[in-house]
Amino acid sequence: GTAVVSGGNHTLGVGLYDNYGTTRINLSSGSALTVNAGAGLINQPGGIVEFGADNNAITGGGMFGNAGTVQIAAANIGTNTVSTATLNNADGTWAANTGRLNIAPSASASFFDTTNITGDGVYFTAGTVTFANSTPSANEMNGTVNLDGANFDVVAGYALAINDTLNWS
Repeated sequence: GTAVVSGGNHTLGVGLYDNYGTTRINLSSGSALTVNAGAGLINQPGGIVEFGADNNAITGGGMFGNAGTVQIAAANIGTNTVSTATLNNADGTWAANTGRLNIAPSASASFFDTTNITGDGVYFTAGTVTFANSTPSANEMNGTVNLDGANFDVVAGYALAINDTLNWS
């Protein structure tokens, strides 16, 4: 099914929200879904978190996990941001064919295995993104990677293969 988060600011105060379907973030411009410390929003394999409105954010002291797809809706031309304290990605896809999707963890981010980037609007803009794999082989990033303010850290003994374009500014 599809869940729609609309209106002004919203808060996930406690517990985990596991997304197996589609969750559309369709807030008023400049609004955020805040994930409090101790809470988490987990986008499971096959799940879609879609920013339907311009200039929305998923933020806060909690955790955002992606093993599905985080995307910008086709009609969205604004900037949307995921900036929770902890951000984890395991074989997830980040897609921005229109608009801009900022990945900006406020404390830490861990990316595992293969990350797929679709479109040229996905930017790593803050924090340190650590790459470690569940097996001792290369982490892979497929698609256009825009490194614009974040730091990439590859754990000793591992590798990071960027299989398309890296724009570093």
